[in-house]
Amino acid sequence: MRNSTKNSFLLSFFFFASLLPLILSGGVWHQPKISFLAYATGLISLYVLALKKESPLPSLSQILLIAFVLRLAFCTYPISDDVNRYAWEGMMAAKGMNPYVEAPAEYASQFSHDPIFQGINHKEVSTIYPPVAMLIFSAISWIFYSLESFRLFFLLCDMGIIFLLSRLLAFRKLPPQWVILYAWNPLILLYGVGEAHIDILHLFFVALCLLRYEEKKEAQAFFWLGSAVMTKYLSIILLPYLFFSSHKKNALFFFLPFFSAFLYFEPAMLQGLNKFSGEMSYNDFFARAWRNLLGQGTEYRLAMLTFCALGLIAILYKFHQQRMTGMALSWRWLILCLPTIHPWYLIPIIFFLALSPSLPWMVFSITIGFSFWNLHAFAQTGIWQELDWVWWAVYLPFLLAYLGMGARRCFAKNPKLINSIQEKIW
Repeated sequence: MRNSTKNSFLLSFFFFASLLPLILSGGVWHQPKISFLAYATGLISLYVLALKKESPLPSLSQILLIAFVLRLAFCTYPISDDVNRYAWEGMMAAKGMNPYVEAPAEYASQFSHDPIFQGINHKEVSTIYPPVAMLIFSAISWIFYSLESFRLFFLLCDMGIIFLLSRLLAFRKLPPQWVILYAWNPLILLYGVGEAHIDILHLFFVALCLLRYEEKKEAQAFFWLGSAVMTKYLSIILLPYLFFSSHKKNALFFFLPFFSAFLYFEPAMLQGLNKFSGEMSYNDFFARAWRNLLGQGTEYRLAMLTFCALGLIAILYKFHQQRMTGMALSWRWLILCLPTIHPWYLIPIIFFLALSPSLPWMVFSITIGFSFWNLHAFAQTGIWQELDWVWWAVYLPFLLAYLGMGARRCFAKNPKLINSIQEKIW
């Protein structure tokens, strides 16, 4: 017991010490080597600490307090330029503009002195964010038009996610200390509150949906899932897991948040999303293979959508009775099929790791930190480019972890196979 306490203390020391360079970095792109070492050390320490069976950890109230303090510390981290778009589009939508058909570039002369407008990337593209997200952007910008108001809002959402996750762990009789896999995770701290990405708001709705479903409040679960979809369309993949195990009449509540689309409806309201998904790519996996094979036209998009859908259907068929496992696997498959995979896209992955741990995805959450070097190259040259070695560094350990896990399961089911291999080798 004494050794276990000592080991836990050392792991905690390494974890909290690793966060300091990230907080003070001024952006992980400035010194990618130091930032990556700190990031990887923090994640490895956290994963071992959380999953170690005899690891003494603080109470839930102490975990929440530490999580809140860590989030306050990361409020000094440079905010993402995406938040400029959240704030400006929210402000303009509150004034009656339709951000789905009017791109920021159309207002360049009118807002030439607005630093938030100047910070928007891809000004020629209209918004890609769904209507519920736009309504929330509008409310925040109407109250206080600033980037920090969005960070504060996402911080509160993130604390809500931690509380909801702790309740989900209790409902599913999983170890309560697994909440720190999300609550203290450096990826969440960097990109959830530090850079303040919309994925936090989206995940809050997803977590609320899952908890309400566990509480047998199906109508509310469907409503919150609909809100999640209208905040980020990707969460539509979770709908079948609720639909096939619920009273069908409750599914009607899923569509209530969709009425928000009528506030902005135009025939071309998805033009920004189509441009983003069809023409832009970064750090992708399966999509890269299909693009190299078919080019970047209609055939590629159709093949990729079909490939992704078939995988999701196969997972649903096998795990429809193991809802949480199926949802986690579906989200992991979806991520691998996306044409763009930024580190903050893993925010829901981290959430599901606490409910359904996976070694390969823990490895992936670490190795995606190699993307710091891509950011560093952009900061140095002003040219966005993907370094080939970074892609291999991100994905090779992840694939090896999957192969290792598969081999271990194979040998566990076939112990005679090990003896046979050893006889052949010797």
